[in-house]
Amino acid sequence: NVSALILPPIYHTNYTDDLFVYPGIVDYANFSTINFICSPKRKCEVIIKAGEPLLHVIPFITNNNFAKYQ
Repeated sequence: NVSALILPPIYHTNYTDDLFVYPGIVDYANFSTINFICSPKRKCEVIIKAGEPLLHVIPFITNNNFAKYQ
């Protein structure tokens, strides 16, 4: 299974000063699209320019291996 950690683009954009992007994990065993939740930090107009990053996506593989101590 492949999952992804969804984070706001911290260093590469200016729209995060006005818009809060909620971080989270998406399990792609059940979903095939990325939907991200965001909300305004204050009353304002947010303009996201073409080519400006929306998200920081970190993919990872999930498995059922667990570490044990004996």
